[in-house]
Amino acid sequence: MKKLLAVVSVLLCMGCTSSKDIVTGTAQSEPDEEGNYTVVTVEYSKSKDKVVDVNIDEYKNGVSKKSMGDDYGLKAVSGVGREWDEQIHYLETFIKDYSIADLQMNEYGVLENPDVISGCSIYVGHMIPLVEAAIADAKG
Repeated sequence: MKKLLAVVSVLLCMGCTSSKDIVTGTAQSEPDEEGNYTVVTVEYSKSKDKVVDVNIDEYKNGVSKKSMGDDYGLKAVSGVGREWDEQIHYLETFIKDYSIADLQMNEYGVLENPDVISGCSIYVGHMIPLVEAAIADAKG
């Protein structure tokens, strides 16, 4: 019976990751002339060599754009019919599901992946180096 329990325990935990496996990295831009800045936090699995969570946010006048939700007012003029927080969530999901290396941008920092721009049409050229820096920070 003890052997059976040990085997079941091992099988149940095969998909588990230890808390030491997940590391956090952060990066922040320098504030612009108006005091606005971007913050990126990633959770990175060392054993999977993969980002398992990413949080990108911009702060305008000290207020998080994500927290503004519909009050940000982008949906009405957005080519993809989404608010800023919805678009950034779409990008975060792509980075988690694929990788930062799978993003295609032109020389102006504009996304070119058809599957990404179908849900995220905002300019993210300044954010991607911060995501890369946060990943590097997590890796140590």
